[in-house]
Amino acid sequence: MKVKKYLVLITLFILPIVAYLFFASGITNFGKLAILTNGVDDVVNMDGDATFKDNITVLGFLGNDSNNTNGNAFNLNQKIYKRFYAFKDFQFVMVMPKGMEEEAAELKKELGLLVDMSKWNFVFGDEKQINVFF
Repeated sequence: MKVKKYLVLITLFILPIVAYLFFASGITNFGKLAILTNGVDDVVNMDGDATFKDNITVLGFLGNDSNNTNGNAFNLNQKIYKRFYAFKDFQFVMVMPKGMEEEAAELKKELGLLVDMSKWNFVFGDEKQINVFF
């Protein structure tokens, strides 16, 4: 009778704590991720400071109308960037047409109220460069 009592106590209280401690000690490591797409041109040919080399990159095309894409950028910022920006190799690269530099700065400022935006990069190109890159 006493053995059953202790077995139930261990199963209900101690075992879940041990399992939690085991899983909480794990480390997310991007070192073993495969390259999803080969032969992608780098964005170094466009105006901006970003490069794909040695980085895990989320690439986006925000287009000409920043009012329609601000919601998408906010969702990306909250759902993906906020969770992973602390990793040193992680970055966001958003491609926009030349002339949208002010809108990009405003978007970065708005999103920066919620989280550190140091790994959000904007690159700018003319329509032909963007279409070729896409």
